[in-house]
Amino acid sequence: MLDTPERLDRSVIGKVAESLALKRCLREPFRLDVILHRGTEEWDWYPMLVAIEHENDPRGFADEVRKLASVRSPLKVGITYASLPNDDEKTALRNRYHSNVLNDIRRECRKTAIAEDNATEYLFLLGEIAPNLVIEWRSLTFHPDADLESLRFR
Repeated sequence: MLDTPERLDRSVIGKVAESLALKRCLREPFRLDVILHRGTEEWDWYPMLVAIEHENDPRGFADEVRKLASVRSPLKVGITYASLPNDDEKTALRNRYHSNVLNDIRRECRKTAIAEDNATEYLFLLGEIAPNLVIEWRSLTFHPDADLESLRFR
């Protein structure tokens, strides 16, 4: 179901778009989750200024990174989640998720075939969900000319 303009105005993305004086496309061009733009209509999504991909399960995040690496946009945002540790088993799982997400980002950004403006910024957010459902965020930002091997979540 497509979001209505009224629903978007109350959403986090709607508030971000408003604060940036941008509009959100009401469809999913290129199957991107969110595109923010300056078009005159919600459907007038080109050129995109912010491309956002979101995946609840970090095991499917490579596809989301691939989509971001395949389009031109000054800001590309990817969001996924992992669990906070509260025992040794969850600590190992969290560390594996972090490593896998980071490797997905490196691999997919390395493979991109489009020429990107060096001013393009990537922002990746990794939410760690605690047992009390509070989310703690880790971030990773870089430009296309970054040394991908040196990237680390903060």
